[in-house]
Amino acid sequence: MSIYAQFEPNLSGYLDGNLKRAHIKEAFSKGYRKVDFNVSVDGSMNFFFEGDSRYSRSFRSVEDFYKRSEILGDLEGLGYALVTSCISAEKSVIVVPSKYNVVVHIEGVEDFWFHINVN
Repeated sequence: MSIYAQFEPNLSGYLDGNLKRAHIKEAFSKGYRKVDFNVSVDGSMNFFFEGDSRYSRSFRSVEDFYKRSEILGDLEGLGYALVTSCISAEKSVIVVPSKYNVVVHIEGVEDFWFHINVN
């Protein structure tokens, strides 16, 4: 059993609660079909949006995200849903992975799923 065995299900639960149809609709309407959100132990975060076009933004820390999240534009709500879920999951466990990412796959406004990768 991995030392992160509790982290993944906790993060999945928070994502289920925080990712809303409106967040997915906004990304889908912009032509994005995949959102790759990476988190590192140093607190840095990277958003990669892929689909009809590509878009990426990086933040040095959670504080940096809170200060500059408006650069995500209409995708800011989705960014907050991902960041909030990750913060809650990290607080819910004793051992936090040094790196992990959440990949959200979007087939339609009602048809999306996510996958969590822990390193």
